[in-house]
Amino acid sequence: MLSKQDRLSRPEFSEYFKSGSRQHSDVLTAVYTPHARLRGAVVVSKKVAKKAHERNTIRRRLYAALERLGKERGLVGVVILVAKPPLARIPRLEQHASVDVVLSRYLKER
Repeated sequence: MLSKQDRLSRPEFSEYFKSGSRQHSDVLTAVYTPHARLRGAVVVSKKVAKKAHERNTIRRRLYAALERLGKERGLVGVVILVAKPPLARIPRLEQHASVDVVLSRYLKER
């Protein structure tokens, strides 16, 4: 999970969400903006999972996948992950793999 200082505040979220470039997949949308270090946010709406504990589980998994990408593969920049409803129906490892896939374009640019 990303530390508190590496997560975006509400004003930062609005700024980066408007200006970032988007990558879409069947289960995720990633909004990416170049930055000196890894910063991130994850959005999981009630359309994805009705129960709060399910949304929080998905959120924690996506933050963990984002942190792993930062450490293992050197991802830097501001990344906002927006979950889509099919994400709740796939296993954890596939969720991590889908984050890899949707961010692979930005990993190759480095």
